[in-house]
Amino acid sequence: MKNDWSWRYFWPVGLLALFLTAANAFLQVPGGEGFNPSDDGVILAQSYRLLQGEVPHRDFISIRPVGSAVMHLIHFFSPLPLVISSRWMVLLAYFLISLLFALAWLPYAKILRSKNGRWFFAGLVLLQFLLTENHYNLFPWTTVDALLWAGVALLAWSRLEARPDRRVLVKLFCLFWGITAAALCRQTFLLPGLLLAIVTAWRYLFKMPVGSRGMLRWGASLAGALPGWVYIGFLTITGSWGNFLTQMTGRTEFWETGIQKFSDNFWRTPVWGAFMLVFVIGLLIRWSDDDTRLIFLAKKLLSAGHAVLMVLILLATIAIFLIPNYLFAWSFIFFWLVLLQILMLKLFPLNERPRMAMAWWILLIAWTSSLSLGDNAPVFATGILAGAGILLFLESFTTDKLARWPVLTSVIAALFLAGLTLISFRAQQQNNYRDLPADELSASLGEVFPGLKGVRSTEVMHDYLSEIRMIYEELGSPTGRLAVWPNNALIYALLESPNPFPLDWMQAAEYPGNEKRLYQEISRTMSSGTYYILLERYNVKWIANQQIPIQLESTDHPYLGMMKEWAVERPIDSRWFRLFVSRQ
Repeated sequence: MKNDWSWRYFWPVGLLALFLTAANAFLQVPGGEGFNPSDDGVILAQSYRLLQGEVPHRDFISIRPVGSAVMHLIHFFSPLPLVISSRWMVLLAYFLISLLFALAWLPYAKILRSKNGRWFFAGLVLLQFLLTENHYNLFPWTTVDALLWAGVALLAWSRLEARPDRRVLVKLFCLFWGITAAALCRQTFLLPGLLLAIVTAWRYLFKMPVGSRGMLRWGASLAGALPGWVYIGFLTITGSWGNFLTQMTGRTEFWETGIQKFSDNFWRTPVWGAFMLVFVIGLLIRWSDDDTRLIFLAKKLLSAGHAVLMVLILLATIAIFLIPNYLFAWSFIFFWLVLLQILMLKLFPLNERPRMAMAWWILLIAWTSSLSLGDNAPVFATGILAGAGILLFLESFTTDKLARWPVLTSVIAALFLAGLTLISFRAQQQNNYRDLPADELSASLGEVFPGLKGVRSTEVMHDYLSEIRMIYEELGSPTGRLAVWPNNALIYALLESPNPFPLDWMQAAEYPGNEKRLYQEISRTMSSGTYYILLERYNVKWIANQQIPIQLESTDHPYLGMMKEWAVERPIDSRWFRLFVSRQ
């Protein structure tokens, strides 16, 4: 443990960071990701509201704490264009998540502390980064930010467990800061955070004798929770507690995703058969005499099964890029493979307790990351799940063998990672979030809005955004009096025109439990002056590939049925929008 923080670990990672930065810049990944004005911009829209002096929860609806919006205020002061700046920060977050979780493994993984451990460490960071970034969305999101802070907390916990006699105050501060910040980005992360806080408090606070040292530990822990104290104070001073509680509890996905979807996924995939096999072998090992041939065979089968799991994980790391349509399914498979490995290790008389605890924490964090009102899968935790699965195998069964052939092992690992890197970069270019492949993005959106400078998309998206700007200017630039429904949360920051309504992305999943308030505020605002609503003729989420009409009777957007009560339609020559003006 003496050299855990040695620079020998960080200079290979520094080289890796430079390589990834240069590769993404050369491939124009941030700009070549395309653009879709749906959830791409929701966090930035909230940041823009904060800049306008709006009070979270009281002045606008947010079904999550606004920790992410505070974090991403930085992009409005960045020298880079707004969207490009935010995307580079997401890439940085993905890299830091990979680095933090790799560092958390360092005290428990012998292979990472071996002679060539720094290269295995850098390889682990690279693998986790590629799978965390994969080919999903590249824009600020609460789950990404929460995972980043959860990584800080887990790293601090692993250091406390490994060296409880050194820098305890710093570790306690970082642990509680990470727990609190993660929960303020996404409230579901309060679950693993509370469990981690309880375990830590029991081991390092309550068992500490009362005295100056004990008080210092409590002080460091309470100081680490400063983001939470600030948020509580803010809610109290602004009188926002009622709105906050209503918005946080309108609807959760604990049962629908955390229980039902995971259970359904378990039985729909072949993994349940492997679990049953391990269960039967485990019974044989526990109930029979260790000297019998049956037990010897059972252990051999179990050892072989563990090796098969390792091969499956490695194949899955490649398949996730080759079969992009099954991205969510692959993330579930990684989850089940890690859980299966944990159960298999339980059947062997090995000293796995610290390592097993780390794996359990990663599973809990990955499970929590899947609790969402939209994409219900541990997709953002794919990288850390794959890393956990590989380390569990290498540490438990093959460390000695790897040490015998260090050159061969290093060459194989290097070739695998090089191939994975090439495949992943290709997938990142081909599978953009709700947009076409990078080589089909011919339009420069910076021609329409400065905040989109450097972003490429389709001619359709260019035309769509140009019409918004044209209509806005033809209406006399009604600052603070125009809204675009049901998508385009970012348009208000791009137009520098505050949203007059309390929600930026008008999706039903963004205001559960707050329907009455939303409708009342729309009605009150529309009756108080002249306001304009641009209603999309087609669902812009899928506009790159198809045109799905949006009707006022849409069940996906129930508030549109009341549009005629709030406004009258004005004829307009537009391919993409209908214009509604408030009744006077």
